[in-house]
Order: sequence, then C-alpha cells, then structure tokens
Amino acid sequence: MAEVNDWRAFLRTADDKATLETLRRHGRTGRPLGTPAFIERLETDLGRTLRPKKPGPKPTRKGS
Repeated sequence: MAEVNDWRAFLRTADDKATLETLRRHGRTGRPLGTPAFIERLETDLGRTLRPKKPGPKPTRKGS
C-alpha cells in the first residue's frame, strides 16, 4: 500500500474491498501497515519486533 497523505480524501474514495479489508485487519491487530522496509525501520527505531511471529508454543530443547 502506498503512502497516504490525505486520509480523509482516501477513505472517501476507497472502494477497493481488498484495501479496506487490509486497513481493517491492521486496525484490529494493531500491527503497522507499510512496506517491509518501513516496518523494519520501525522495529529498529523502537527496538522491538512488530511483525507476527510463528503461532504456537516455542519448541523445547531436549536434554536441557
């Protein structure tokens, strides 16, 4: 998704269902929406992971 400078105008004219669903999904999850480079820069600046990790429990090490 490209950078949006005028959100009011964008939302008024956005009729692409896929775009609207993407906005809704990211709004529900709280995850940032942007290019991989943008999200990587956010992660670096914030010092935390913002991308989803693998679901489920972490594997345990045998013999530990």
